[in-house]
Amino acid sequence: VKPVSLPTVEKSGRKTPEKAAPKRPSSRLRYNGRRSPAAEVELHVTGSLPSLQQTLKEISILFPPNASEFCVELADNRRSLSALLRLLKDQRPRLKIRCVGFRLSSELSHLALMRAQSVATAVGEALTEDPRFHHEGLLPRALVRAESYPDGHTSCAAGGGCGAKVTVEALTELVPVYGPLPRELAANSAQVGLYFASKSVELTCETSTILREVARFLKANAPRPVTIEGHSDRSEASDLGSARARVVLKELTRLGVPERLLKSIGRGSNCPLSRHSAVNRRVEIFLEQ
Repeated sequence: VKPVSLPTVEKSGRKTPEKAAPKRPSSRLRYNGRRSPAAEVELHVTGSLPSLQQTLKEISILFPPNASEFCVELADNRRSLSALLRLLKDQRPRLKIRCVGFRLSSELSHLALMRAQSVATAVGEALTEDPRFHHEGLLPRALVRAESYPDGHTSCAAGGGCGAKVTVEALTELVPVYGPLPRELAANSAQVGLYFASKSVELTCETSTILREVARFLKANAPRPVTIEGHSDRSEASDLGSARARVVLKELTRLGVPERLLKSIGRGSNCPLSRHSAVNRRVEIFLEQ
């Protein structure tokens, strides 16, 4: 005769109900487009490889004295532009660059910035023709910044020509590569970032989660200046980008990052990253040398 297992009986004579396994609370945050049981953020630093920096250091685009328009007819300029485009295409969309304009001491002060803007425009137009950017919905203008050298000119003698140029630097960016995404952005397969709701400067729960990890990173590594760039989409007021950058600066300060290391600037809608408006409502964090 096979033994029969009897149900456990309480004093009342009724079966003891089996206890249901406790339900794990579902995360309210979406991580790279899917549910995650725990808040987790991973950061990478882009543009910091010595080999990349050395390659960019060798790129120099020359200008005739008193000229501000990029001259592609010069063989050296064609080679420099081709090398720069290959880098940006191979490492899209993580690599961002800064075009820095110089002038001769004998030239007008605004020429340095005009030269940098001319090169940035040429780079953006060339990348726009690449079908990979169109297929991936990327706008090349987000990858290029234009600035002038702080002194406006180099130490070259007037008329020597070595100051009439544009050099290229890699922007060292602190990028979240894994973390929470707002539902709207997860639906569009967007990359993780510091995003904001339309016409808002309030930190979302997703952005706040990422900023906590950003603060930990900045406090754990050697102190260095940080530039916080705020952006808006075309339907928003142009000063929203600046306001978003200031909000992020204030939050990082609250989280323990020294305020003296932080600087906020606004780019308005001048550097759109995508055709999706939600992706352009963002803040980016750059580590300065």
